[in-house]
Amino acid sequence: MTVIVRMLKTDDLPQVIKICNEAREYHRELLGGYFVPQDDEQEKEELLHCIEDNSKCLCLVAEQNKEIIGMAISEFKNNVSLEKAKLCNIENICVVKKARKQGIGDALMQRIMEECKRRNTDEIKLDVFAANETACKFYENHGFTTQRYKMSLKLK
Repeated sequence: MTVIVRMLKTDDLPQVIKICNEAREYHRELLGGYFVPQDDEQEKEELLHCIEDNSKCLCLVAEQNKEIIGMAISEFKNNVSLEKAKLCNIENICVVKKARKQGIGDALMQRIMEECKRRNTDEIKLDVFAANETACKFYENHGFTTQRYKMSLKLK
């Protein structure tokens, strides 16, 4: 079946919010409750902002048979403290559970990379939890390497 990767539209928000919630709950389980449950209204506002400001944001969906089965949110910015200052930060890539291992994430990543080249971006960055081994392997398969370690110490 054909998968179409396209820009997020306002009409897509109900489906995308469900996908975001699925990702949030996955991470809550993976990390033992690290995140609070998703606030759908807040998520909607953030997605609307991203749709409205496509000079700084790239909001993509993967669609199959008129159903949204994946999404990706990236943010473009300049970091003047770096020699190569034009950055893209991948905020979120998620594919619904039933559509995983079918190349949907690859298609979303390819589209992000194409857009980065079109915008003359110097580097793509992202954060991924070490416990999310599947995501770590996915990013490594796309050429990403570990650049730093972000550590934490729980006090309570």
